[in-house]
Amino acid sequence: MDTLNYPVRLDNPRAWRTYLGGSGLDRLHGTEPGEDGHFPEEWIMSVVAARNVGREDFPEEGMSHIPETGKTLKALIEADPEAALGKEFVREHGATPGVLVKLIDSAERLTLQVHPDRPTAERLFHSPYGKTECWHILEAREVNGEEPCIYYGFKEGMTKEKWQDLFNRQDIPGMLEAMQRFVVMPGDTIAIVAPSAKVDTNNVMPMVRYLQAQGFYVIVPDELCADWNGFAGTPDSRAALFQSMLDRPGVKVILCARGGYGAVTLLDQLDFTRFRQHPKWICGFSDITALHSHLQTLGFPTLHCMMPVTFHADQPDDENTSTMLAALRGDTLRYTFDTTANNRSGQATAELVGGNLSLLYSLLESSSSINTDGKILYIEDVDENIYHIHRMMVALDRAGKLRNLKGLIVGGMTRIRFDDYYADKTVSDVVMEICGKYDYPVCFNFPAGHCKRNLALRLGCTVTLSVTPEGCSLISLPE
Repeated sequence: MDTLNYPVRLDNPRAWRTYLGGSGLDRLHGTEPGEDGHFPEEWIMSVVAARNVGREDFPEEGMSHIPETGKTLKALIEADPEAALGKEFVREHGATPGVLVKLIDSAERLTLQVHPDRPTAERLFHSPYGKTECWHILEAREVNGEEPCIYYGFKEGMTKEKWQDLFNRQDIPGMLEAMQRFVVMPGDTIAIVAPSAKVDTNNVMPMVRYLQAQGFYVIVPDELCADWNGFAGTPDSRAALFQSMLDRPGVKVILCARGGYGAVTLLDQLDFTRFRQHPKWICGFSDITALHSHLQTLGFPTLHCMMPVTFHADQPDDENTSTMLAALRGDTLRYTFDTTANNRSGQATAELVGGNLSLLYSLLESSSSINTDGKILYIEDVDENIYHIHRMMVALDRAGKLRNLKGLIVGGMTRIRFDDYYADKTVSDVVMEICGKYDYPVCFNFPAGHCKRNLALRLGCTVTLSVTPEGCSLISLPE
């Protein structure tokens, strides 16, 4: 067959559906402003027809046609499958593509669906094909005030009996609450940057491959692994790379590859004008506290979480990774952890701020220093002398950062060196020496920071902290 020796132009078939939508498809093809109706789907290279009760007079609806001849793509393939699909494909899969690509623009929440595997499809529908879906988000819009999201799979604890009860009562809110909810944005793109110390690509790629396997598009810039005096490039080049990702459309998340030192030198070079119009998550910890703190002063939340260099490739789905992804999806974060002798009981609900203690200390009296009044402060640190911890806490207190807190969370205090000062004391002893005069709840050993368990924290968002003699909890609701 000569027909397929050159590209074949196909039409843009729309399919009638029970739900409304399609104005975005109108605009895609140049019709402004577009109108929502019962044709919210465009099927691409389709060899199957839409099945709709009452539309039996449209037997080829949804099928792709060749405009010049009116012939369907299905008929073209059936005339010579090997010429259309290739001998090896036909030999292994038969004379049909077995894939349906759709452009979907919905103006309302879609129905919940159960997709059969091949044996189930054969048994129930006498079809050799089951159904597995892959979604790529090109554009999204709110529906009835709800941000764009996908409901996929049951939450832990769901049983057949519970689901049957929800179904029998047609408890739609209950059904949705029983399912995993994933917030989506156009592109769902994660950009890796290095605003601080230099990085080795071998320490970054394991997490990049993991994120790609989760369905994210990951940008790894060529400049990521630059080396200038131990930094990931000059201050100007690091700022330029970070700025490009702040301004780049489609990037939803900026994930810092590692900490070290140097992020603070970028702050006065960055322009957050476009970021203010289209905010995105800035993620990382340690030296990235400089960025967290600066953005909190601007009123934007950030994500204190693991980074590629701390990714555990042997345990890719550990709590560090799973809580980071849960936070990005907009899930509720619920943490429980053990109490300690120096904890001070109480409960508080307030905005969570903070990060690395050394960075918070270094930013005092600058425009990037956070306002802690009426908030819950989180701190962590690594490789410091105990008297340095004391000095920094005194400085925060004298600057008024500890006086009006609603609560204090002390995370990982890792490899703290004890010498002639406070030789027989603990970190909690030193902290309570300064904070003992206040009455807000205080907890120690929260699993976040430079420690094996580094649970994700949405900074700049409201949390509820509960500290009791029996145990502690922290709950972060999506906002």
